[in-house]
Amino acid sequence: MMKKFVLLSLLSGTLAYAPLKSETFVVKFDLNYQTTQQAPEALQAEAGRVLPLAKKPRPEREGYRFAGWYTSPQCQQGEEWLFGGKQQSFYPPVVSDSMAVTCAMTLYARWEEPVHITDAEGLNNIRNNMQGWYVLDNDIVLTGETPWQPIGRYDHSYEYCDAEWWTAAFKGMLDGQGHAIRNLCLTEGETEIIGMFGALANGIICNLTLDNTRIEFNQPAGYAAPLIGIAKEGEGGKMEIRNCQVNNTQLKASLTSDESLYCAMTGLVAGIWNGTIIDCKASGRIDVDVTGSAKGDIYIGGIVGEGYSRTCNTSVHFDISTNIPAEGQANTYIGLLQASGTYVNGCSAEGKVTVCGQYSPEMGTPSKRKSQVVVGGLVGSERYDSIQHCESKMALTLRDIPSAQYGGVAGEFSKQFGAIGPMVGITRTCILDCTSTLQVDAQNVGKCVSGEICGSGQPEPVQSWGNSMTYEIDRCVSNGKGDE
Repeated sequence: MMKKFVLLSLLSGTLAYAPLKSETFVVKFDLNYQTTQQAPEALQAEAGRVLPLAKKPRPEREGYRFAGWYTSPQCQQGEEWLFGGKQQSFYPPVVSDSMAVTCAMTLYARWEEPVHITDAEGLNNIRNNMQGWYVLDNDIVLTGETPWQPIGRYDHSYEYCDAEWWTAAFKGMLDGQGHAIRNLCLTEGETEIIGMFGALANGIICNLTLDNTRIEFNQPAGYAAPLIGIAKEGEGGKMEIRNCQVNNTQLKASLTSDESLYCAMTGLVAGIWNGTIIDCKASGRIDVDVTGSAKGDIYIGGIVGEGYSRTCNTSVHFDISTNIPAEGQANTYIGLLQASGTYVNGCSAEGKVTVCGQYSPEMGTPSKRKSQVVVGGLVGSERYDSIQHCESKMALTLRDIPSAQYGGVAGEFSKQFGAIGPMVGITRTCILDCTSTLQVDAQNVGKCVSGEICGSGQPEPVQSWGNSMTYEIDRCVSNGKGDE
């Protein structure tokens, strides 16, 4: 913010200035209903400054869900006041606008009552209020023919912003109350982010079952999953997927690119930044066919694709099959539970993974990380934090691929992301108290690195930002790697 100055003196052609004291405004809060409950304490903001997200009041009201602060008691669309700046991390924000305080004002709480859903029309109408609180009163059977348009939109301009600013995402709550939605049909349509919910920010999905979801995905960049494309939790908020089941998912993807390839495809949520997945189950089959010479990353997992979150007490049973091109340069991360992960606790995964290519010995063993495949019985790439008290059973088949790395629990400890760990306060990455059953049939693999627990073994500590990330494997049991 530009400071105002006043001329103090003019001596020998030299100007001297002193800053004027900035104006300060008071922001009051109104709970917006008849109550004896005391309103949150007012905040003071210097002119031109934003209200800090850490100080955002989050009141509670029995029978209602708090849905933000608004500039009028009517709480109309477009009147929500967003706290804090948009930049959440060390990456610069793509957009730089903010809600600066320029006068004294009062903000009013918005409250949502539960909306009961009994049919497909009511389910579709969730998109008309992205802050709402919804409950299913019965099972809903869709036709399975008309492609579903995702609820909530992901805006890449806000990728490194706090979830508070993901205004196009669903930010409410859906409670399935144990009921099921059947025959959901998903294709990319008008967006490269597909799922029942395209984007979820500081929202909650719980007690819901999806049966027989069919997904067809052909974009060379994007996220595809039955329940959620991309989910994010921000400061002071809560993003949770709890007690959800996704049964018999059939996901097919054909990806072609000679330029850039970046995709995540899973059986629950494709991409997740912070937040919690707990007490969930998923099953089905994922088939991915890749052609072209593009560079990039592909994430395939039972629950999560690209994930930096907490996954607890969750289980999967998936068969995953992928074909990769001989000329391809994309890294493929596969995990029966998660393609990549951070904190995983009390989870189990079982299934088959098959990776086929077009590699031949005449091509020579690649010296660089070209078209590498990383596979884990539980997690493909463990980025930082821990995998604890988990069990995996994987039958792995590798055919004609230039480079592969696999492990019974994790395919790798990622030192690249391990260097980021100390920046978020994590200096120990570990696999503890896990059990692995791994059967391997590998033929014609140019370069192969493997481990009974972790494919990359236990690497040396990596130094980052003045702190060191250490790695540890302890109290784990392996039932062998089988034939190679």
